[in-house]
Amino acid sequence: MLAGGKADIDDGTVTLRLAAADGDPDWGVIQSPFMRDNARTTSFFQTVTVKGDTLSYSQTTMLDIYGKEFEHTD
Repeated sequence: MLAGGKADIDDGTVTLRLAAADGDPDWGVIQSPFMRDNARTTSFFQTVTVKGDTLSYSQTTMLDIYGKEFEHTD
């Protein structure tokens, strides 16, 4: 997967907002044939925040697993 997005800096806090989607010409998802056909990643969103010496993140991956949509969040 190759995700892209933008960075913001506000009062010393750096926030990165990244995304990738299946079929996106710039920020796409590369998958093995088995995963593409059976458990395909359809999109990915991630927010990374750095403040001082602390890094935190949240991310959501949307999947199509055997024809059913599934949301996985970290």
